[in-house]
Amino acid sequence: MIQDTRIHFTYCNAIVDQKILQHEVLHRIQIAPTQITNLLELQQLIPLEKISLSSNLEEISQSLIKGSIYIQLEPDFNEGLLVVYMDGICNPQHVNTVRQRLLELNFDVIFDSSILDQVLADNANSPFPLFMSSERVDRTEFNLLNGQVALLSNGSPYVISGPTTVFDFFISPEDYYSPWVLGSFFRCIRYFGVAFSILASPVYVAVLTFHYSVIPQSLLTPNIESRANVPFAPIFEVLLLELTVELLREAGARLPTKVRQTLGIVGGIVLGEAAVQAGLTSNILIIIVSLSALSSFATPIFKMSNTIRFLRFPLMCLAAAWGGLGVIMGLVILLGHLLRLKSLGTPYIVPMFPFRFREFNSSIDR
Repeated sequence: MIQDTRIHFTYCNAIVDQKILQHEVLHRIQIAPTQITNLLELQQLIPLEKISLSSNLEEISQSLIKGSIYIQLEPDFNEGLLVVYMDGICNPQHVNTVRQRLLELNFDVIFDSSILDQVLADNANSPFPLFMSSERVDRTEFNLLNGQVALLSNGSPYVISGPTTVFDFFISPEDYYSPWVLGSFFRCIRYFGVAFSILASPVYVAVLTFHYSVIPQSLLTPNIESRANVPFAPIFEVLLLELTVELLREAGARLPTKVRQTLGIVGGIVLGEAAVQAGLTSNILIIIVSLSALSSFATPIFKMSNTIRFLRFPLMCLAAAWGGLGVIMGLVILLGHLLRLKSLGTPYIVPMFPFRFREFNSSIDR
């Protein structure tokens, strides 16, 4: 490490003149008046002939055998960060963007590579994850083959990669381990689960608050009987159950595995039954909230699952205020936000916008 720049020296010890290495290379670099930021500055600093710049591995290996010294500059990334990409597949602009943002970091310690997801994002205020985070080798390989840049950090099992699109978070490696018919079917199930998880509770609030007329006659009577003893407005009823589910999730995430399973099953059954018996909620809402919670787990990436869980709450508030119009307003605002989002400068909802038929088709089916 010299002047905040990590410099790698590679050479064959038996055939390299150590005096030249020590006096003409290392010493010149150590007494450099300014920080060395690129190889051109380094080339001008060393008073030797036959200095060349190359990225050809075969040429470099042949030069090392003949007694050359290979010098490589590497920025001092915190916690030994490693940038990985497929040369010839990945867009060089994405690599340069990642490196530039890493150089601008001002952190003493990077506890986990997942923290980089927030500090490198194009929009840190968005609830949507703009980088893929995974500890699976097959998913990381899949992302690299699709032209993404991966970041690894010492001591962290997670690898983050980008740029990503919103559709990437609903694609699972298991889709490619089964026939295309089954892979496409389960992928469509995930998209349906996302839509149901986001809209089920807000639509329930909107219908029971403003739009009773859309309920079929055969379902109207059971619904009235179910809510006959509930003293709360639909929005408070839904918020009570949704917050209860979120509390169970948060508590279960911090308990041992066996206790977590017991808490999830027993807590859900006991609290749900007690809420109905006490007249705090209806049976129909218990079913809707339970299915919404299950649907959010269908998303392969937990960060996107957390986003889906969050989006239900503002939509429920809009539904309580303006009914179906509020739900539509919320979806329009959400779509506008997605249209403005970018990941490493790439539109977040590509290939939907800008529209690319072939890539859009492959995002829906396997």
